[in-house]
Amino acid sequence: MSRVKSKEFSVTIRLPNAVAEASPAFYNVAGVMVLTRLILGAANAGANDFTVVGTYAGVAQSRCSNDPRLEKLQINWKNETPDGTQSDVCVEANVVVGDPVWQEISQSGNSVFVPGAPMMIRSGDKNPTPLWATEPASGCYVIALRTQDDVVLAKKAIFANVSKSTSGPISRNVNSLISIPISRFLCEFGVTPNQMTLVTTIVGLVSAWFVARGTLVDVAIGGTLFQLCAALDRVDGELARSTFRSSRIGAWIDTLGDNLVYLAFMICLIIGYHQYAQTHGLAAAGWILPLGMSMVFLFLVMVGGMTWYLVDNKQPGTMTAVHQDLGQKMVTAQTNWLFRILDRIQILGKRDSFSFAVFLLSIAPVITGHPWGYHLLFWLAMITILFISIHFAMAMIISRKHTAAVASQER
Repeated sequence: MSRVKSKEFSVTIRLPNAVAEASPAFYNVAGVMVLTRLILGAANAGANDFTVVGTYAGVAQSRCSNDPRLEKLQINWKNETPDGTQSDVCVEANVVVGDPVWQEISQSGNSVFVPGAPMMIRSGDKNPTPLWATEPASGCYVIALRTQDDVVLAKKAIFANVSKSTSGPISRNVNSLISIPISRFLCEFGVTPNQMTLVTTIVGLVSAWFVARGTLVDVAIGGTLFQLCAALDRVDGELARSTFRSSRIGAWIDTLGDNLVYLAFMICLIIGYHQYAQTHGLAAAGWILPLGMSMVFLFLVMVGGMTWYLVDNKQPGTMTAVHQDLGQKMVTAQTNWLFRILDRIQILGKRDSFSFAVFLLSIAPVITGHPWGYHLLFWLAMITILFISIHFAMAMIISRKHTAAVASQER
């Protein structure tokens, strides 16, 4: 799909000539009414003016009146098509449209026709051409709703494309097997992303409590819950994207919950491993608390630095935005060999990879009867914090030097 910036455009949505109660425009798909989903999807792509026309426009207006997300949009409700009025895009109200389709419409002047679905027409084009087939897995779909089977297909298409493009391999291929069924279920009951963030944070704090107890069984339980927490951490984002509830404050709440869980887990791992080392007379027992608390301090400094970066650069409240923004700057900057090595292994610090490694190492002692996994778990956590902190610090230094050099050349 094109990456060109979206342009503003107007949309006319035509309600089908059917009894209002039976109209597909009022079906609920993944927790959002079809008509509302059309309006919000187009608005996210740049649409700034909407006209909803049809015999039951008054009924449609009434059903949409309680949704605060629509209050700031300019929507005209017409019982019949006004003469001489022409919008950039015309779409039937009984369809579910993938976000990439809306983005492509906003960036081009072509008409859109998807085989098996109603036409979406940009004004001025007399010869609409088929641009896409209905391919739910690619996000390029326009699905006409005629039967309940179509509703099921539309929901399947929505959740087939609900993962973030930045999701790691464990998140996409393992954690999604847990998160997506949960999201598909919860979206029908109005559960909000922020409510799910609270549940995820509680699960993460419970996992930290088990790890602090220091026994091999408790560590295995804590590591398993920590992996479950990582899977559940996808759910709030999936709900936000599938029900159009993404927000800047929601991103900050999610980041706060994530870092609270990380911090609690690290502290409790240090406490638990220190108790275990003392109980079993390990030679490193005296070094665990000082080393661990030093890494906790380093973690807090790193999180503080990332938070400052987000605020200073007016980025969304997610740590992923820091890595993406710095990553783009590193493409043109001169980086040394150490940074490039750290850049390759920083995948260990991604939430999905780190949580999965914690899970495997935490259950290994229970399965094998030997505590080697517990020892590796502690040192993995410490080394991960150290490497990520160095990587972030180097990225900030390189970025500042590069920015200063570019500014000097421009002068």
